[in-house]
Amino acid sequence: MKILYHHRTASRDGQEVHITELVGALRGLGHEVRVVSPSGGDDGGGAMGGNRGGLARLRALVPDALMPLAARAYEFVFTRRLVREGRAFCADVLYERHALFNHCGVRAAAKLGVPLLLEVNSPLAREEQALRHLEDADAVRRDEVATIARADAVFAVTGVLKRILVEDGVPQERVHVVQNGVDPVRFFAPRDPDAKRAFGVAGKLVLGFIGFPRPWHGLDRVVRVLARSPELANAVLLVGGEGPAIAPLLELARELGVADRVVVHGVVDRNDVPRFLDAFDVALQPKATPYASPLKLFEYLARGCAVIAPAQANITEVVADGDSAALFTEDDDVDFARVLLRVCSDAAWRARLAARGPALIVERGLTWPGNAAKVAAVARALLDRRAARGAGR
Repeated sequence: MKILYHHRTASRDGQEVHITELVGALRGLGHEVRVVSPSGGDDGGGAMGGNRGGLARLRALVPDALMPLAARAYEFVFTRRLVREGRAFCADVLYERHALFNHCGVRAAAKLGVPLLLEVNSPLAREEQALRHLEDADAVRRDEVATIARADAVFAVTGVLKRILVEDGVPQERVHVVQNGVDPVRFFAPRDPDAKRAFGVAGKLVLGFIGFPRPWHGLDRVVRVLARSPELANAVLLVGGEGPAIAPLLELARELGVADRVVVHGVVDRNDVPRFLDAFDVALQPKATPYASPLKLFEYLARGCAVIAPAQANITEVVADGDSAALFTEDDDVDFARVLLRVCSDAAWRARLAARGPALIVERGLTWPGNAAKVAAVARALLDRRAARGAGR
């Protein structure tokens, strides 16, 4: 199958990972994929826990009021480019990452006469409305839903997001849930016994986090638990990434007298992520956007980490409390501390949680090749349906 893949993401975070890994996995299954994007390439790699791009980068350069105009300019250029490249490539389907104010895929797929497969990672108009970045929020939401509903197939990253899309008016039968995943080759490789020494935390009980730390992630709660819990005297917080929460986190650690127990490694090269996770005794997913599919959760599980996470719907779609993760009541600092202390004090339970993670990933097919197979199956069904309709005329 020939797949034309369009995105306008310019990030070096989990978004890039999703793009790179899915494209690579589709190619690994024997499909031809041609990527069209502002960045002009699809080699991937890069670093995890770095700065965001995409809409955030555009907003830094363009006033809110001009965002729709900037998007229309982008659309004018890239719809033509998609049509041109799609024809030259003889594309069978068009796969697009959904973006706000973007109609490129809908229009290009119609001109090419191919099915449109649309990946949706979040309800973007709702997000922008909450941030008060939209002048006519209702109109933008209606436009977003109408655009998504015109896709032949929609891939939502969680069941929670699927329910939101369906409630907004996207036909339920078109929405498929395809969560994030892992690269089994890298994440099922043997663990590095020297990882703690390599990252400067040898001999410590390591509470680890990787990503782009934001204030809402709640890492400050970890520091507070460290400061007031004598039983965690040998524990440290190891953070991989850079972001707006780092400076306040380090300041809080200094105020509470635990500055020497918060280790910020900085951005982690993508190829070093499995080894970095090998330094963790407890992997922290302290908070998650309610409809998101947190990439770190899947990588924590695959790498055999004991995971702590909030008991919210998108998390419990993946893990079960006491079996594959230790779950705490969302936004409850007391329960978070209780669960963290229990996991830290019970080495046998940590080991059972850690051992369950890789098996869960395999059982559920939560890998990029597994995701690519799901996408390809939907695409093939759409093409077969079109062929059958054409033969019946």
